[in-house]
Amino acid sequence: MTNPHSADASFLGYYFQGMYALVKLLDAEDNDRISIETEDDVYLEGKTKKLHQLKHSMNTNGNLSVKNDGLWKTIRIWSSKIMEQDFDETTYFIFVTPLGLDSTSSLYKLSTEEDDREDVLYALTLEANRVKEERIEAERKEKKQLPYNTRWPGCESFLGLSLEQQKNLVNKITILPNNFNISDINNEVEKRIRNIVPPKIRNLIVERLIEWWDRRIVLGLINEADREVKKIELTRQIFSIITELSEGNLPDDFSERDEEVVIEEELCGIMEAQIDLVKGGNSRKRRAAIARWQARNQRDKWINDDLIHSMELNKLDKRLVKSWRDLYEPIQEDNSGKGEEILCKEGCSLLDWSHHKAHLEIAPIKIGWQHPFLVQGSFQQLADEMIVGWHPDYKNKITKIEGVDK
Repeated sequence: MTNPHSADASFLGYYFQGMYALVKLLDAEDNDRISIETEDDVYLEGKTKKLHQLKHSMNTNGNLSVKNDGLWKTIRIWSSKIMEQDFDETTYFIFVTPLGLDSTSSLYKLSTEEDDREDVLYALTLEANRVKEERIEAERKEKKQLPYNTRWPGCESFLGLSLEQQKNLVNKITILPNNFNISDINNEVEKRIRNIVPPKIRNLIVERLIEWWDRRIVLGLINEADREVKKIELTRQIFSIITELSEGNLPDDFSERDEEVVIEEELCGIMEAQIDLVKGGNSRKRRAAIARWQARNQRDKWINDDLIHSMELNKLDKRLVKSWRDLYEPIQEDNSGKGEEILCKEGCSLLDWSHHKAHLEIAPIKIGWQHPFLVQGSFQQLADEMIVGWHPDYKNKITKIEGVDK
């Protein structure tokens, strides 16, 4: 029977790689850099090179032993690297597991800095030879299914190394037992920023840092950013988030997320009809859809995170409506009785003002807020609600349009 949770486990394991990399980079030196799915699951490079193989599980019961299949899968990978002619001796191997490691285990020394690892080498060699012999015996007896199909490739690779290569490999391995899993990420990040972040905003900073990191890793994987992330980039982002969340400031969560907008879902309503009334065209519709999506999501996030009260946003909307009215009413009066072409031109100019100039003329939501999308998108929402409009006669014309919700 297929395990219904296998896909979930695989996804969580892959997602954990990125989150584990964040924790490791927080611990790293200033000039270090990290990447995932390059040299290994997680690759940390600085004065030394550390290849991290991750075994993730929500079940942390049990202890690691030389009979662990995951360990031997990893040994197969690392054995091939040790055999490379240009192998860099500053490279070290880190095996990360949620399992425990008993102090009586032959592997225990790999979790310490102890130099004498002869008994570890002996235990691995003994297990590899045991697996080999049982497979040979199964072949001799012409069994259809050979034992240890998962473990054997690692055992075979290890036995294929020279004695010196085996010693070199064992001396370069570190085991990190009892490692945290994906559900612990927030706590692990919080531990590492605790001394530099005020308690009041600590949880928000952790959440925003993880959101940024998640997106940053994805951009690297799709080649829209460097695959490697440097410690200085992470440090700057933490400083930026702290600054945004300081008293008098608000964080920007959506100005760089325009590619997430589904334009068609934002249109097909009164907002689009308002732009059509002044013959604004598709380019103005697209920018309106993006700005409204950004503004709506940003306003909701601020409220959900308890960073701002809805009354402050209502005050901003009132300032927008007043500034719009100061321009709209003279346009309405000055162009009374004129032809539709002139009315459309004047209305389109007002629409462009709401996008290009309004955010420069209207007092921002907070002194430190400088991103235009909040004003741009809020104007489009107000237009969708018929509170503002662009055509001098927009109210009468919109009511006559069939198929538009009013």
